Amino acid sequence: MILEQNNLSINKDQYSYFKASGYTLNNETLFEKIYEVKPGEITIIDNKKHQHHPYYQLQEYPSHQEEDLIEVLDKIFEDTFKAIGDRPIALPLTGGYDSRLIAAYCKKHNKSPYCYTYGRAASPEIKNAQLTAERLGFKWEFIAYNDYDKEKDPSFESYYQKMGHISSSFFLQDFPALKYLKKKLPSNTVFIGGHSADMIAGSKIKKDDIKISDDRKRSQAILKDITVYHHLTKREKKKALSLIQSEFIFNSFKDLIYSNMINRQARLINNSTRIFGHFGFQHFLPFWHHEFINFFLSASFEDLYLKRLYNKTLENHIFSYYNIQFESTEVLTSKKFSLQKLKDRIKPYLPSSIQEHFINKNDILNYQKLTHSIQKELRDNQVPFKIKQDYNSVLIQWYLWKILK
Repeated sequence: MILEQNNLSINKDQYSYFKASGYTLNNETLFEKIYEVKPGEITIIDNKKHQHHPYYQLQEYPSHQEEDLIEVLDKIFEDTFKAIGDRPIALPLTGGYDSRLIAAYCKKHNKSPYCYTYGRAASPEIKNAQLTAERLGFKWEFIAYNDYDKEKDPSFESYYQKMGHISSSFFLQDFPALKYLKKKLPSNTVFIGGHSADMIAGSKIKKDDIKISDDRKRSQAILKDITVYHHLTKREKKKALSLIQSEFIFNSFKDLIYSNMINRQARLINNSTRIFGHFGFQHFLPFWHHEFINFFLSASFEDLYLKRLYNKTLENHIFSYYNIQFESTEVLTSKKFSLQKLKDRIKPYLPSSIQEHFINKNDILNYQKLTHSIQKELRDNQVPFKIKQDYNSVLIQWYLWKILK
């Protein structure tokens, strides 16, 4: 309605940031003169004056041993299951640590969630997910992703318009699964997501990050991490660095986590969970409990680096107890970090066909087929696009094309 009643222009800088990352920076959107309330902030509008106040205050957590993290986890899941009550639970179960941790606490609280895993039949996620459900005594189902044609789905138009914000893109990865589960699960089912646990626990912290003491270098590291789908001009980089730096509160390596929290995680990742509401379900994100955030944002570099404290605690106290400890590609090592860093440097210089080969090789969600009709529409309309990093790049470019239209 606002767009229809006002002759608004595209915010060209934010358009570039969006194309590069899938979301806009700070409180700006894809349109000039339209702003959004920032995560963790309340906006008061009085006589056309705007006042912005942060309502969430970070607090130091007194201790950071494995036993302390167990205490925090006990607290957040006690609160979660108390709020859910007797309603049925659905758990998107992957082969990773976060959803497996939720499954273990479901067992501890005598909950019997319906567990499901979706994607490509050859996905490496399937084995660990199925074993986790079996050993905990939970029902589990694999939902295979095959071809998807949005032109044959009258619900897609409504979906992408609701999920796609003018400050963040939409995802397709949950869409086929939720369409299926809508017909299968009771309407009062509550979905529990493991969103952001690994990032908050330190998955983005690298060995050299503790040495970055200069705000500009820290903002450069953040910008490099988020602009994976599109290159920015020097002028665009300069403005982006200024916006990122304006949000620093720690003046340390922890700003790498905090910036990711209030930008990529809050805007892009957490907004993707609105798909549950779109299909009439409620959802909980237990790892956004303030106790969990406070614990890790006050932890030491040693505890955060390679998710050491998080991984050790889960392995030693939870996974081993429930016999759900498996060899996992998620366990980080310095060698893996260095190898991935080298790959990331080389990839942009490889021919497009080789880049696409590696993307398809790691496409456990079958995004190649899910985005086939979207790619076709872009080609049919002679809209140039590139598949870069992963198939979310296609969704981003298609969404921006629709916005411009």
